[in-house]
Amino acid sequence: MKKFLALLLTVVMLASVCLFASAESADDVWYVSMYGMNVTLTLKADGTYAMSTGDLGDMSTGTWEKDDTGAYTLTDTEGASVHLAPDGETLICTDEGAELTFTREPADVFEAPETVEVADVAELNGTYDLHHVVYMGMTLDTTTFMEELGGEAMGISSSSIVIDAGNVDMMGMGSTAMTFENGALTVSNEDSGLTITISKTADGGVVVDLMGMLFYASPVAQ
Repeated sequence: MKKFLALLLTVVMLASVCLFASAESADDVWYVSMYGMNVTLTLKADGTYAMSTGDLGDMSTGTWEKDDTGAYTLTDTEGASVHLAPDGETLICTDEGAELTFTREPADVFEAPETVEVADVAELNGTYDLHHVVYMGMTLDTTTFMEELGGEAMGISSSSIVIDAGNVDMMGMGSTAMTFENGALTVSNEDSGLTITISKTADGGVVVDLMGMLFYASPVAQ
């Protein structure tokens, strides 16, 4: 019996050592939300890292180091470095003036509602307020779109969309008469090739498709 217990104790100790070694060698994973995308930072056990997103794949790769304070230095393949400082259960990057917060769980991101066809143009009537812009894999809130993607430079000076019997006053760009067809409003300019489509969304809002740039807006209570 003593020999069996000694053997059992040895097995338990070896298992504990193996589990500890496995935990130490496991990849360390963090998440940060950038332009509406969840970016994954994987600090690999071999001293390398990868920042990736499902839409774009690896955005940055390189090596990482951790100092005695728990702060990380990431150095990419071009030799540029960023620093991540621990702050409770998060990591904070303030390099180049932009504060990014890395967390253990991915953030909730905007999920675009489906479009629906309506039977009558009157179903599109109303005042709507822009809340998100989706373009080239990025999802931006209104403020970020205006300030960082240059919304005003595109002639967009307002988040308001007003629709009345096919006439649309859209985001400060002036009033436009649009044609109702296939359950949506549309207008095209043959000279510029510009096409705009406004469709109802399943959540009661509308989406403006401006040559692939999607503007999502919610109804404003009257």
